[in-house]
Amino acid sequence: MNLLKNKIFMVVLIDWIDTNFFVGPLCLVHWMILIETFFIAIYTPMIYFLKRRYPKKLNYLLNVHVFGFLISLYIYLYSFCWTNK
Repeated sequence: MNLLKNKIFMVVLIDWIDTNFFVGPLCLVHWMILIETFFIAIYTPMIYFLKRRYPKKLNYLLNVHVFGFLISLYIYLYSFCWTNK
């Protein structure tokens, strides 16, 4: 079994990564939260228009939507765990 295809391994692997270092003025976790916030703020209205303009690509748009929002939620919840370490 390939470990990178195992979803539980990927969640544990991300928890092993040390995010307690600064990239510019903010920690890495704060940059991840800003990126996921911009993704949600931009992609939510964008999918509304794209699914009407390209109805044949709806399956792809929904896959990006679901995967992106799950990753965003994970980063958001991870930030709470990081602040409590």
